[in-house]
Amino acid sequence: MTFWRVNSNSRMTTLKGILTSKDIIKVFFDVKKNSNALYSEFKIKLAGVHDLQLMELLASGSPHRLRDIEDCFWRDAYRRQENGWRFWDLRGAVPSWCSHRIRDRWVQILPSLYAFYDAKLLPGRRKSMIATSNSKVEFSRYMIRDMEERRRAFMRRDVD
Repeated sequence: MTFWRVNSNSRMTTLKGILTSKDIIKVFFDVKKNSNALYSEFKIKLAGVHDLQLMELLASGSPHRLRDIEDCFWRDAYRRQENGWRFWDLRGAVPSWCSHRIRDRWVQILPSLYAFYDAKLLPGRRKSMIATSNSKVEFSRYMIRDMEERRRAFMRRDVD
């Protein structure tokens, strides 16, 4: 997740304030799981979300194939070398116990990928991406509510 402050007048003092603010753009790659976890654990309702996976889908020439973050990293972030970063393919060369360190570095690449896909989006598609990102957040909340209601129903059956 990466986020930018859009309106510098408002002051956010907590992470919950940042995550629930519509004035700060939050960039997630496939926001469903993150939204699900934040809502189920802390009742945080995400706002101002831009889903990078949707941006890639709308910016790419093949709108029928969802790419994972690794594909986006190697296909699109690797091309953006004007930022002076160097990338090495370390897959397979690193023990599995420290492979999470390499994946954590993908977070550093999110701003670069966001700029790359944002430049390719048409204004109408940008609005569509924002609306769909918000729909994914809402959908994950409804899924949690549905699961909680089913769990309560099963618990009532066990008691009866």
